[in-house]
Amino acid sequence: MMKMKSFNIIPRWKYGAIVIAAFVISSLNMSIKAQFISCGTILSQEQIDWENSFSPASHVMTEESKTLSIAVQVIKNKAGEPGITETAIYAAVETLNENFTAAYLQFSVCKINYIENYQYNNLTNQNEPELTSKYLEPKLINLFIVEQLADFAGNPVCAYTYYPSENKNYLFIAKDCFEPVNLTHQMGHFFGLYHTHETAFGQEHPDGKNCETTGDLICDTPADPMLAGKVNDACTYTANTKLGSEYYSPVVTNYMSFSRPSCMCEITRQQAKRIQAVLYNYKIQLW
Repeated sequence: MMKMKSFNIIPRWKYGAIVIAAFVISSLNMSIKAQFISCGTILSQEQIDWENSFSPASHVMTEESKTLSIAVQVIKNKAGEPGITETAIYAAVETLNENFTAAYLQFSVCKINYIENYQYNNLTNQNEPELTSKYLEPKLINLFIVEQLADFAGNPVCAYTYYPSENKNYLFIAKDCFEPVNLTHQMGHFFGLYHTHETAFGQEHPDGKNCETTGDLICDTPADPMLAGKVNDACTYTANTKLGSEYYSPVVTNYMSFSRPSCMCEITRQQAKRIQAVLYNYKIQLW
């Protein structure tokens, strides 16, 4: 007699529960992704010290447009699949160009490389140096797109880059987070913009009286108490945070904030001036 194989059958009610749980987790992840910027860029003491030698106020804004080339580096998975389309890459860069128009700065994808070493698809600070030493394209902005990305504490993040003081011309973005808002946010850091809620230089007062030396060091971005979870889907600031006796009245549209991504659409005039100052003084090797 033929012996029947034994199969583990999932009961119909359990299967339904698993599907529902997976849907809830997926929906939760999508909701979180829609509500917050997950940024792993670190403001180091080196960058803080660098500010002492940087004087963006002396830069004279120019309307001459510059175009910088991007080498996109896509790490494939074990199955040899890129996990992202070239259409998505070009569309994100096109939107990036729209967002950086205020700084008279544009970006062009000059090449898309596909890296077969899937060991780098889960990127941490342990294997990042090896990845960049092997595949970095010189004199270009290198955009590495990976499956999973962790910050220096090992926490999962959507993206990160390095500030100008470190002289590292590359950015990293997780495939699931590859959207124009994340690319714009990181490119802002790349050109020396800080989070609008930054406190490493001191707490910016809500009335802006110390805006030149605290916060993000920019005066046309109002003081920001850190907006994650404080902006609703109608792009309204919902908190009543105050410093001392004065309430904050932040802007929810700036790309360098932690506002809801769907509300972010602005790089200010002074941010654009700072971008240009970094470009013309510290990134000249890129053009």
